[in-house]
Amino acid sequence: VTGKLLGERDPDGTVLGNLHSGVSIGEAAHSNIVGPHNIIAFNGNCGVFIGGNHTIRNRITQNNFFNNGDAGICVGDENNEKIQPPGLFTFDFESGSVSGSSCAGCTIEIFSSHDGEEGSIFEGQVTADTDGFFSFTMGEAFTKETITSIASDAIGNTSGFSMPVGLFEITDDTMMVQEGNDSPVFPLLSKPSQSLPDNHIGAWFEDYNRYYDTDFVYRNGFKRIRIGSLAGSDQGWLTIINSDSLSDEVDQTISEYTDEGVEIVLILASGAGLPAWTTTFQSEEEIEQYLDYVRFAVSQFKGRIDYYEIWNEPGGIAVNDYANLVKRAVEVIRYVDPDAKIIIGAIQGDWGNGYPGYGEYQRFSVDMKYLNGLLRSGVVDIVDGISWHPMYDNIPSDPYYQEYPELFQSIKDLATSQGFTGEYFADEIMWTTVDEENWDNGPPSSRIIAAKYFTRVITEHRGLGVNVTINTFFQDPFLAPIHNICDILAGAEPTELPLSLETSVSANVRYYTFILPDGDKLVALWTNDEAVEDDPGVKATLTMGSFSAQKVIGIDVFHGFEQELITEMENGDLVIRDLLVRDYPIIIKFIDTTP
Repeated sequence: VTGKLLGERDPDGTVLGNLHSGVSIGEAAHSNIVGPHNIIAFNGNCGVFIGGNHTIRNRITQNNFFNNGDAGICVGDENNEKIQPPGLFTFDFESGSVSGSSCAGCTIEIFSSHDGEEGSIFEGQVTADTDGFFSFTMGEAFTKETITSIASDAIGNTSGFSMPVGLFEITDDTMMVQEGNDSPVFPLLSKPSQSLPDNHIGAWFEDYNRYYDTDFVYRNGFKRIRIGSLAGSDQGWLTIINSDSLSDEVDQTISEYTDEGVEIVLILASGAGLPAWTTTFQSEEEIEQYLDYVRFAVSQFKGRIDYYEIWNEPGGIAVNDYANLVKRAVEVIRYVDPDAKIIIGAIQGDWGNGYPGYGEYQRFSVDMKYLNGLLRSGVVDIVDGISWHPMYDNIPSDPYYQEYPELFQSIKDLATSQGFTGEYFADEIMWTTVDEENWDNGPPSSRIIAAKYFTRVITEHRGLGVNVTINTFFQDPFLAPIHNICDILAGAEPTELPLSLETSVSANVRYYTFILPDGDKLVALWTNDEAVEDDPGVKATLTMGSFSAQKVIGIDVFHGFEQELITEMENGDLVIRDLLVRDYPIIIKFIDTTP
């Protein structure tokens, strides 16, 4: 395909795009070339999608990508030989230069774009050396303000786009985890969810029109999804879903997720034919109608869906009535599928005006009165999970944000006192990047700032031992830092490590420690105040008491690189000096540790 508009124009010349991807290559198709000089724009999903099993040697070259609903190029697992996007380490807009690392001998195509989009202007190409490093200089300024790239190997496999640079400044200080460390930096190699152990991190999708895109989940490293509906693409909330109305597309998509190792939480709400906000479950008629749907859903998806959540945001239902519904639904679920896990709560929050720092916007906080009432209602000992919605657009200067670990501990203490022994779920976390009309929301953030808050709160919940799902709607396609967290925390479980930290200036540093399945250890740490576009970091000394490691790696999840750190042993302690702690998680990995 070359020299085409891969989208549509209406009679006045406006590009309309396709509902799905501009170009789809699958079913083991090989040796195709897309490009040069195609305009791939305004498509509902990916610009170019390479999927299926063993779809290889498909080259995408010198095209113009912009305004696609998903990534410019989407490459599924096992396709195009799993070639990874390049890592861009330095750039200079005025001279049109950029350097980075990729696969050895690969052709690197450089693009500039507007506002972090992927690949709208092809600027040129360069070949990586035998170590994978490359340097490109155009000799004049790049056309647009962000830079990204793709890599193609000698036999025609092309990667997806690298994370854009230019959204934030990259300097020598940016590309290091430890001041004064001149060890080489290497790009993080992203992994699809199928190749990861459970990371307890997932995405939240309201309906099929969002969760149908299975490749989005896989390529961003999510190991679970939380879905709000079994309705098909042409059905709505009040459609009663049963054996006659369940669409094949929904059934098949859920099977695919199960086969690919993605756990599913299904909210048992939409599909019962009951209104979302006016159903109170005070009548037997409403309860029976709901239980009919529960019985069908659990029977239909037995062995495929892992968790069932009883209703969602039940704040309009009296606590005692909701608790009664839980008891009735648990009885049905346990009878139909004894192995199913049951979640309650999904507790909504309160929005309030006039809080310091929020200006004209509203401040969100979880409805602890309702949650505490539910925990005391006599049902937590018969279920497997408790869920709440913890954060929407919360700002770090808010005491609610800073004191969140203590808030969680209070939830855990009360639940445990009532006989609960299961899992905790923090769901629907979101930072918006636009000021939405007709909806109460907090102050919008840039995608850079939002990515920092997302990576913080995901890491914090995992450090607390909580499963977490996020709303990716406003963040896509700038998900690379979140994907990096999904990769690094795969298999990681919270643990206690003998840690002390000293900073060069007073700083609000938060940290959590983890152990990996192979025994390696992780420390995640960040400054927990207001994030900024370009944070220089705070210098710190990290001491691990009575601790040693064969190798220590510093990982920057935001810029997507790792670097071996300089350490020393002092009185039996492992000491790392001159760490640069930033306003997003820096991960320190200790390999082959003792004790």
